[in-house]
Formats: sequence, C-alpha cells, structure tokens
Amino acid sequence: MYSVVLLGIELMGHGCMIQWFCLTNVLIVLGPTHHYLRAGSRQGLSLGLCIVNIVGTIWTFAPFSFAVVMLPEIFDTPTYYTIGGFLTLYSVWCLYVVWQYPSKTRAADKSGYDPIW
Repeated sequence: MYSVVLLGIELMGHGCMIQWFCLTNVLIVLGPTHHYLRAGSRQGLSLGLCIVNIVGTIWTFAPFSFAVVMLPEIFDTPTYYTIGGFLTLYSVWCLYVVWQYPSKTRAADKSGYDPIW
C-alpha cells in the first residue's frame, strides 16, 4: 500500500495527492448512507465506523488538519470549512440513524459471541 501512495505522489504531485486524500475521506462519509437508510437493523452496520467517520471528518476539515498545514493556499478557505462543517453534521446524523436501529442479536452474529454494538 505504501508503494501505491508513493506512486500516486510521483505521478500526480504532492498537492494533487492531498486533494485525493480529502476526496476519499468525503466518499467514506457519504458512501454508506444508502445502506444505512435501507438496512432496518444494525446487523451488517457498525457504530464504530460511524464514530470513526465523525473523528476522521473533524481531523480532515479542522484548521490544523494535514491539508491546511501542507497547502493553505488551497484548503484554508471558508468553503473548505463550510463543507467540513456540513460533513461533520452529516456524519453525526448517520450515527443517529444507525443508533436508532434495533441492536445486533447474538443469534444473528456468526461468531457466537455477543456483539459489541
């Protein structure tokens, strides 16, 4: 995986690679929403992923984030922070949606252990 990142940096340049990193964080937040809304239970869903998405969104769009520190001329803008605020609220909403579903059951868990969340 490290070689893929280095190859991306070599082919696209440092600035473009940082933009790709931010884009992937946005897709990780927005991507599972369709599944969250149609699931109906926590089976196959993860509260842990929702929490990681909230923390990751905050760290991606904070004024001290890696993107702002490395390329402030691109990322230190009101638009960037507005999108970050929206995505953080969106991540919290996704956590709320998953939290409202019935808990996982031991019978549905293939490992035979009690599910964590």
